[in-house]
Amino acid sequence: MVISPIRIAYIDHTGAMGGAEHLLLSLLKQLPSEDIEPMVICGQNGPLLEECKKIGVNNAFLDLPKFHSISWVVRGKKVLNPFAILVNFIRLLIASSALEKKLNPYDLDLVQTNCFFSHIYGALAAKRLKVSCVWHFHDLMETNRFCGLINWVWSKLVQSLPTWIVADSKAVLDHVDSGKKGIVIYPGVDFPSLLPKETPALLDRLRLSGKPILVGSLGRITYAKGLDILIQAAAMVVQLRPEIHFVIFGGTFFGEENYKIELDQMVLRAGLSDHWHWMGYEKYAKEYLHELDLVVFPSRREAFGLSACEAGLAGKVVIATSVGGIPEIIENGLTGVLVPPGNAKKLAESILYLVDHPVEAKLMGDNARERIRNQFNLQRLKDEFLKFYRQVQKPAPKKPIQTNLP
Repeated sequence: MVISPIRIAYIDHTGAMGGAEHLLLSLLKQLPSEDIEPMVICGQNGPLLEECKKIGVNNAFLDLPKFHSISWVVRGKKVLNPFAILVNFIRLLIASSALEKKLNPYDLDLVQTNCFFSHIYGALAAKRLKVSCVWHFHDLMETNRFCGLINWVWSKLVQSLPTWIVADSKAVLDHVDSGKKGIVIYPGVDFPSLLPKETPALLDRLRLSGKPILVGSLGRITYAKGLDILIQAAAMVVQLRPEIHFVIFGGTFFGEENYKIELDQMVLRAGLSDHWHWMGYEKYAKEYLHELDLVVFPSRREAFGLSACEAGLAGKVVIATSVGGIPEIIENGLTGVLVPPGNAKKLAESILYLVDHPVEAKLMGDNARERIRNQFNLQRLKDEFLKFYRQVQKPAPKKPIQTNLP
């Protein structure tokens, strides 16, 4: 009997290119077509769909309701938005019904969800379709958020909705408390390539004179990433070393536009306007890693740290907070530097130390490259996911389906 490829629908709500979407795209590029027949469904249009088209992955935009962030960021703190909770609940039911109708004709083996809202409506749709659902979990919930309410709700959802959970790190798996339904598969990264010839170099874009030292940070602009802490540290650093500039790659996370406004105001108040450079979402962000002197991730929480892996693979020393999955990547003092979360003074001291000790910084960068190459490569990512898919699903022969989703 000929065994058909395992048919998997990958569900992502945003369609924008954040860490979870970059990881999904890396996985899709690695999976052999003779083993896996993937399709990608996005609830919002975005560059993820275009990237899927380029690699020949069946994909579709499903116009689902937009969700609201359940909190506002006010003066650096999150407050609950009860209106958003009610609206989101109704829209999750609408989204699950729409997704069920979309997937119904395709005789799937698995549904794999890739982000916050898609975990819920994807699992609800999968239950009605009587298909197993895998949550690919990339995030850590704030355990004390709103007196623990959010954490309690998610613990109940974890118990009832997904069939399995694949976590990005041991920290995530421990946090999710998934019992026997959870495993860890570490993300994999590929070596950052050089910029296309037609793309201007970073220094040319910044138009800086002299010999500036570039400290970079990559990721979504969201409260969890702790850029307000980096601004405080930058103010201390620039006072002592005015040749140091901070270059920030990433777009604003939905629902946190006010946080970006607060960051802009902090930059102005700190007198950093000439030393702080917002680059926005940048398609070639990881290619620009080659031009940075060191990379900083001041996160309040971090499920894994894909960008930290990419920076390490580029041979760059990374300073990051000792939260979530970061210590599973960085060995403090050997492949990078770990600092306490929320401590701007320690962050500033670490930046200045590495700038003043370039030989030590280079050695850490070289060590990081070797560690990432051995422990967090794409071959291992592919092998472990294929093993997982084969263990959880034994597909029977299927009828052929159309090559392009409507």
